[in-house]
Amino acid sequence: MTPEVLKTVIILSCMIGVLNAMQVSTPTPRINTTAGGNVTLQCNFQTSAALTNLFIQWQFTDSRLQHNSVYAYINGKGSTSPKYEGRVFASAPNSATINITNMQPSDSGTYVCEVMNVPDIEGTTQASILVSVLAPPSKPYCAAHGTEERGNLITLTCSSNMGLPSPLYTWSKLENGVEKVPNGIMDTTSGSLKISNLSMVEFGLYQCNASNILGSATCTVELTHGEMSGAIVGGIFGAILIAIIIVIVVCVVKSKKMKRKNINENKTAKELNAVPGKDESTRYKSGSSEEAAPMNAAVENQAEPHILEIKSDDETQSLHNSEKAEA
Repeated sequence: MTPEVLKTVIILSCMIGVLNAMQVSTPTPRINTTAGGNVTLQCNFQTSAALTNLFIQWQFTDSRLQHNSVYAYINGKGSTSPKYEGRVFASAPNSATINITNMQPSDSGTYVCEVMNVPDIEGTTQASILVSVLAPPSKPYCAAHGTEERGNLITLTCSSNMGLPSPLYTWSKLENGVEKVPNGIMDTTSGSLKISNLSMVEFGLYQCNASNILGSATCTVELTHGEMSGAIVGGIFGAILIAIIIVIVVCVVKSKKMKRKNINENKTAKELNAVPGKDESTRYKSGSSEEAAPMNAAVENQAEPHILEIKSDDETQSLHNSEKAEA
């Protein structure tokens, strides 16, 4: 065999090998289903080798890029991961297609089918299917952000944890049960409503409606007059302050009264302690006077006769002198 013929045979052999390589495909790269429904994930393969070494594997990747095994077939045996136990039905080895029952929103993501069959390990060995489990929006959560006072900016937010397709959000102002278009800038994708320069007109009850093709859900939030709340709070603090002042005044007055009472009691006690000594002195003085009185009286009584006698001598002398003069 000439070198040219040998070269041609090698090229043909390589071409035949490529033609006989593994070929994996799916006719449905995108599937939509509803919560609680069933899906069929079709995965077809072509191989030139016997199926004695067939390997099939299904993997799932969710929106958070977390990977989970769904189903595997190796050495003639199939196995299902615990998360999908009782929900996955396969038809291996004749086909790599699987059926999954009772689909839930958490099952939304990308499913990858991988098939290898030694010696056919080259070629296209994988096919992917994007599965969307449609569900109505869950009950949204409404909230108000900002100080609810006139002139301020208020942002109302609304969001649902579940819902596919992603829900759209619309806001309305409820007046006597009637929905009216609110003032402000509304974002139907994010669910926000921005109200600038808040006035008396904007106070009231607001409703958010989250909806998609499968249903809708609502929530409400109320904007109340912030100044009224401030007045109430101010009144409460004022009452508390007045009560504290009253308590302080009462305590001070009581303290002063107690202090004055103690001073008076101490003064009275001192006076009472001083009275017994004063009485004894008085008694002593009065006793001395009483004792001295008889003595004075006696002296006076003794002096009076002497004076009388003197007066008698004078009178006698006077009479004697007058007699001499007459003689």
